[in-house]
Amino acid sequence: MLSSVFHDDGSVDYKGFAQLCRHVVGTGISSLMVFGIATENAKLNDEERSLMLTTLLRERAGSDVLIVATVADHATELAIDRAKRWVDMGADIINVLPSYFLNPEHTEVVNHLDSILDSVQVPVIIQSLPLGGKELPLRDMVALHQEHSHLVQIKVEDVPASPSVRDVIAFSGGRVSALVGWGGLEWKEATEAGAVGVQPGCSLTELYLRAQTFLTNSDEMGFANAFSLLRPALEAWMRHPEVLIAIEKHILQERGIISSSRTRHPSATLSSEDYALAEPLLALVRERATRHA
Repeated sequence: MLSSVFHDDGSVDYKGFAQLCRHVVGTGISSLMVFGIATENAKLNDEERSLMLTTLLRERAGSDVLIVATVADHATELAIDRAKRWVDMGADIINVLPSYFLNPEHTEVVNHLDSILDSVQVPVIIQSLPLGGKELPLRDMVALHQEHSHLVQIKVEDVPASPSVRDVIAFSGGRVSALVGWGGLEWKEATEAGAVGVQPGCSLTELYLRAQTFLTNSDEMGFANAFSLLRPALEAWMRHPEVLIAIEKHILQERGIISSSRTRHPSATLSSEDYALAEPLLALVRERATRHA
């Protein structure tokens, strides 16, 4: 998932964002999401989002990378308009964060999701985020596939993730797949339960791709070794999403991919431990970059 890129004064750095897009697209990923929580979506205005998506679509041109654009509007009418706009602009897949603000009635959340699915025909992912509020039962999310075959995936943000992954597969008879989020903290467990992929932040994409290779080849020892540095860092950084947002930008800046680690407020203050956990990961990704230069 892409980070936003800001100048030190808090304005969007579109040139820096383009550079970030080029870097991530060039790593060899198959899909890329924008406007998730890690993109600081709630801190962007409509014009900024549109210009960022335009930039991303331009930078992925000529590649096979699929673009996933998130719809997170609370109002159903606005969410429908945004979903249509993202598709018209060129997004390949829509990710929907259900509307949980002020805990709306169960039927209202179902109607919200159903209306968005009615409005587009591209593949749709629904994000299951219990942290976001009064979570709609997973069975009800998955059941929307019965009338909307383009609901193809549920992004599971639970900890532990495995029970939810198994439920997605069971409730849909295998017709809806599961993707693991939450920084990839539950990646191995979710994969063993049937998840088909992981959607982490973008600062250490190369390390995730390396670990994915071991998973694909059923090399448990290789995966364990590859993930052994990432996991303790994720356990610390996922104490709050704002911490992950901030450390992602620190790593991107340290790598020279973006020029400022600025986040928009409210944000999080990183601890000395957070920075210390980033150091071996930075060293590893720099070593790999040097080796492949």
